[in-house]
Amino acid sequence: MNRPTLFDYQKDRDQSGPKKMLADFRSIIQTDGFAVYDSLFGNHPDIHLTLCMAHARRKFKDDVKDDEVKANYVLEEIQKLYLLEAKMREESIDWQQRTVLIKEHAKPVLENLGKWLEEKHYSYRPKSPMGQAIA
Repeated sequence: MNRPTLFDYQKDRDQSGPKKMLADFRSIIQTDGFAVYDSLFGNHPDIHLTLCMAHARRKFKDDVKDDEVKANYVLEEIQKLYLLEAKMREESIDWQQRTVLIKEHAKPVLENLGKWLEEKHYSYRPKSPMGQAIA
């Protein structure tokens, strides 16, 4: 099942664009983590916010200078997900098979990474590079 995808560009980064465009929207919104989406739709019963892995990855890639070992751990875990996606794309796997493979291979990686991030969250100052990457 292919879901329709929409990329929308707005000149300003205030709430007016997303608020108007997504007023009647009910589904999944993938964002770059910009706080406007969370403030508008974070508690919405019919909208599920997801973040872009590339944006999350970039924070840790930039953080290698601050804490190389821990940043590289996160990057290696994310790389496992990228490799799985590449394999599924390469093999033209349909959505049913993708669902099975994601549950089998990606879900454990994401769950372990989520636990690791929760554990490490308070080990860093909030304004530090690693603190910001984890947040």
